[in-house]
Amino acid sequence: MKTKLFNGSNAVINVLFAVLIFTALYFALISPNLLLKSEHTNAVTLGMLAGIIIFALMDAYFSGFRTFLKKIFVNWRFYTAPVIFILALGLQWIYVLKVHPAIGFDVSAVHDALFKPNDPNLRGYFSVNYNNMSILLFQRWLSGLFHTRSWFFFAFISVGFTTISALLNLCSVAVVNWRKLPAILYIQAGWLFLFPMSIVPYTDTWSLPFVSLYILCYLVMSRPNYPLILRLVAGILGGGALIGAYLLKPSSIVPLIALVLVSLLAMLKKRTLGFWVKSCLCFLLMIGTFGGGLAQMRNTINHQDYIMVDKNRENPPLHFIQIGMTGNGGYSPKDDLMMGRLYSKQEKNTYSLRKIRQTLHQRGLGYLGFLVAKHGRNTADATFSWGLEGHFFKNKADNQRVKAGIASFVYPQGDNLDNFRFVAQIAWIILLILIAFGWREQRLVVQALRLGMIGGFLFLLIFEGGRSRYLIQFLPVLFIIAALCSQAAVQKLRSLFSWLHD
Repeated sequence: MKTKLFNGSNAVINVLFAVLIFTALYFALISPNLLLKSEHTNAVTLGMLAGIIIFALMDAYFSGFRTFLKKIFVNWRFYTAPVIFILALGLQWIYVLKVHPAIGFDVSAVHDALFKPNDPNLRGYFSVNYNNMSILLFQRWLSGLFHTRSWFFFAFISVGFTTISALLNLCSVAVVNWRKLPAILYIQAGWLFLFPMSIVPYTDTWSLPFVSLYILCYLVMSRPNYPLILRLVAGILGGGALIGAYLLKPSSIVPLIALVLVSLLAMLKKRTLGFWVKSCLCFLLMIGTFGGGLAQMRNTINHQDYIMVDKNRENPPLHFIQIGMTGNGGYSPKDDLMMGRLYSKQEKNTYSLRKIRQTLHQRGLGYLGFLVAKHGRNTADATFSWGLEGHFFKNKADNQRVKAGIASFVYPQGDNLDNFRFVAQIAWIILLILIAFGWREQRLVVQALRLGMIGGFLFLLIFEGGRSRYLIQFLPVLFIIAALCSQAAVQKLRSLFSWLHD
């Protein structure tokens, strides 16, 4: 009975994950990012396309070239992968030195509050969007510690968090299987080469190191061969990481819920009593640290006197479910304005519930089609909605300055923006292929991470989404899955396309 329940649960995870990841791959393949507009074609575009064609032809018709590539990227992977990763890290830091503009949308409200906390509009913003109080107070603490409030400083911190997340992901893969280190190094390098969102000092990027840390701590806690003291320390650190993740981005702890659920499923397998006593002790320590620390941090935030807010005006969870069902499933200016007009939570909940019922009644079974399309919008864009938020850049950039160099790949008027989107989309498709076709990898930790991503995907379907920026918080999970499944995926793809070399 226990074996059937365990196997049945695994089968459900496999089916749900396959549906969600292959759907994401389909939408990534039809993304407009792959369309290079003729009016934006330049020397970089032509050189890039020529390089792709030459590479494909040489790989297809010259066995010596394939042997050379295998030697460099496979046989010497423990040397090549670290070098590429270090180069990618270097590019990130060059990037932040060259490009650190003032960012608009919600990021601007947080930054402005560091200068004018008594502004009535900002007080109203944080009353309604009380969830952003955590990052405001965090940034205020950092600005006081380093005596600066510049955009460059916070972009610098943001890139630092991105770097820390990447390093922690390497550690996670090493804990599970150190032989997969080259795979995660290649994957993280590709991400760092193509992740301009790293300079945006907002909850999406700032939650990354906390997510990566609690995943690492979970993996350490789950290793029965590790010393108990190390596993207990991991429990405390994991609880602290959960506090940071939850305060910055509450939805970012969804993967941990899945990790715990799969751990409970694993109890169906035969284990010694000592193993489960030690494991439960670690988990209780993690949960206790999280619960106690979160209560203290919430108390501190609720009693802060930096900016006067009215917490009674805070948008309730139902509001984010409701706008997740409206339009394209993302931000709704009309509903946001209504939330500002309504005062009490009861009024806001009543309004949101009425709109939810109206939407379900109007769409009927068509709501399923809406969810499929929304999942595509949540996952397809490899740039993670770079430049697509309203007023993404706060100030207009000098046209001449952004025509060359790194800036030309990221600014709206940059000559190479389409080239960046094209290359990023190709890299994103490769990542999704590794994840989708690596289904033969069935070890428990991979299943736990898959369930974590199922939870993340479903969360974005239910709540506010509509663009891939919200997927950033779950990237550590995707990267670790891709690295651990890379060998299985390559083997499967080789078997599927073996006829090419017959």
